[in-house]
Amino acid sequence: MTTASSFLENVMFAGLSAASNGLAFLLIIYAASVLSPGDMGVLNIALAFAAIGEPLMDFGLHQVSIRHIARDRGSAQAVLANSIPMKAISGVSMFAGLSIIALVWYPSAAPAALLMLASAALRSYLLTIRGVLQGLEHFKHDAAVMFADRALMLVGGVIALAMGRGATGLAFSFVVTRAVALVIALALTRRHVDRLTLGFDTAFWRELRDAAVPVGAFLMVLNVYNYVDQLMLGKMSSEWDVGIYGTVYKIYEALTYGSGILASVLTPRLAALWTSDRPAHQRLALRGVGGAALLGLGVGAVAGLAAPLAIHLLFEPEYGAGIRSLRILSAGLVLIYAIWILHSLAMSAFKQRLLLHTTLACLVVNVGLNYLLIPIWHRDGAAVATVVGEAVGVVLLVWGLRDVLFRRSSPIV
Repeated sequence: MTTASSFLENVMFAGLSAASNGLAFLLIIYAASVLSPGDMGVLNIALAFAAIGEPLMDFGLHQVSIRHIARDRGSAQAVLANSIPMKAISGVSMFAGLSIIALVWYPSAAPAALLMLASAALRSYLLTIRGVLQGLEHFKHDAAVMFADRALMLVGGVIALAMGRGATGLAFSFVVTRAVALVIALALTRRHVDRLTLGFDTAFWRELRDAAVPVGAFLMVLNVYNYVDQLMLGKMSSEWDVGIYGTVYKIYEALTYGSGILASVLTPRLAALWTSDRPAHQRLALRGVGGAALLGLGVGAVAGLAAPLAIHLLFEPEYGAGIRSLRILSAGLVLIYAIWILHSLAMSAFKQRLLLHTTLACLVVNVGLNYLLIPIWHRDGAAVATVVGEAVGVVLLVWGLRDVLFRRSSPIV
């Protein structure tokens, strides 16, 4: 059983893991100082393809692995061994399908996009290992894996950019450094599983697949939702617009890291409490959602006020055109912080279909608003569409989880 002291230790290491994303943000700052906004647009399009490709390959196995191992720690070896070949199949399909789209729709960004898709495949295997470590609540080694990945990515990216290799060279450095990070992660994982092998237990494959598909469909739609605005900007406006918007969007993403820390720690605890203590599960859920929303409100208020200073300090003067977009996105942080915990809550209560249906509705709203607003407001229209979609998501999730959040008692099944 996790004690109060070990819970705080998990929060600390989860915080260190999330903080390592700051190294990726430093790389974006350096890239924006070296590349033109148009080249940053190419890079952001490539990053969007990678962000969509990763959940398409993983298809929920990461989240299902955490839940499975949290409930049965002895299954860690089997989950890891069988996830590796399962992902190989989905990874080939992901790379082939998205490569065709990149080559046809975004030819100028296609070389960088293909390399980023290869990097996403490697990162998906890192997620598999992190799922094992998080399910076992070994957040110390999970933080080490995350830090190694980000630190190597920063060093390799700076070298590629300093050599004048541009967005494509930066994407290639991601592939190389992520392969090294994967080797380090496998070495750490050997401390927690009996042996590293490949598993071909087809019955277990079906069990993982059946549990993962609803989660994977949700995550795939979620990442399309998160990055469709940049892809639509690239088609309906210009790579320069994508460069400005995508770069300030990275600030917005950095501001959401706090919600990721909370969610990574609460996910295994909520999963365990759902089967053992429903009242405690409900109390933790309410505190988690309420606390996250308050934290998001504070972060958003500060970010909105500091947006001009932050952009002028971090980026070249031309990125000042994105100040209003960042302020609009910051207004939605209270929503996104709550959404992260609501996602974890839905996962713990086996309401994956709710996640999928909610995110599909948000995606439809987001795409429709982007289609209407980008021609009028460009970057700001994309930001408004994102925040409205998040508001729709909170309303639908709270309504769908009302029996989990507000019911007085619920039998253990």
